[in-house]
Amino acid sequence: MIHNPCGDLNPNATCMVHKNGTTKCRFNFPKSYQEVTSLVDDGKPNYRRRYNPQLDPHSPQFSHEHAVYRKDINGHRITRDNRHVAPYNAYLLKKFNCHINVEYVGSILAVKYLYKYIYKGHDCASIKVIEEQRTLIYNEANTYIEGRCVTPPEACWRLFAFEIQKKSHSVQRMDIHLPGQYRIVNLDQIHEDLADIGQRGSTLEAYFKHNAEIKRHNQSSVKQSVISNVSREYNFYWRMPENFKWVGRSSKWEPRVRRLRVIGRIHNVNFVAQPELYHLRLLLFHVKDATSFEDLRTVTDIQYQISVIQSIIQSIIQYQYINKPA
Repeated sequence: MIHNPCGDLNPNATCMVHKNGTTKCRFNFPKSYQEVTSLVDDGKPNYRRRYNPQLDPHSPQFSHEHAVYRKDINGHRITRDNRHVAPYNAYLLKKFNCHINVEYVGSILAVKYLYKYIYKGHDCASIKVIEEQRTLIYNEANTYIEGRCVTPPEACWRLFAFEIQKKSHSVQRMDIHLPGQYRIVNLDQIHEDLADIGQRGSTLEAYFKHNAEIKRHNQSSVKQSVISNVSREYNFYWRMPENFKWVGRSSKWEPRVRRLRVIGRIHNVNFVAQPELYHLRLLLFHVKDATSFEDLRTVTDIQYQISVIQSIIQSIIQYQYINKPA
């Protein structure tokens, strides 16, 4: 799986695109050398591409036996190295004996795109009716009819009432915000939205209130509690929809009566644009008994700023990355 010559060797290659006055490969070949594979939150990973002197014609260790050659636009032989290898899966290449480009997908946006692309709807055709020897009067509403194209297999599938799609779980979107900062959708009604949020509260604030209620009942000397056994236990914020139902009118998490398949998903946060909110999101994934924003930042009776916790988390992540075997 070697990428064909492009750039200065073949400016007219199909992968070359013109953007901002420059011409470059849209797949960003040749790639840069790097010793380890690094993952990116919202992008394609940077795969390990080691430098091999046996593939470098400018190196004294260059070997014609190990070199990989391709021909440029003039028919001259040129060498290829690890920078020109397209992402692939060795098993699939051997299994099907054909070119199969496989790449790691690490962003939720790719799943959303694939789902929308597969279930975007039926195929359509435009039908235009024109009478002979008559002047055509262009009227978009009258000159074409949007028709539906149904193939025999699809028609048979629908006649037998087979499943077209199936969802195993529903997703509950969870709010994530700093104290007093909320997501506003409609900027024209910002004052009404803020007043409405202030009265009802967000799913995160209701989660803190729920934990505070559990803490009061656990510390109480009364054996009989009005809350159920399920609600006496602390839950991670992102796992609340599994056992509780969000009631927007009363802004409460109430225990589920029916055991539905629901999972929670906290909104994505960009690390560069909102580092404080990003680390607050990390804390919510690992702390499940916080009763407020202040309690979430409290460790051994000491209340820290988010910036301090941010530095601690970054140090832990860096330590784990350094000590992780390649």
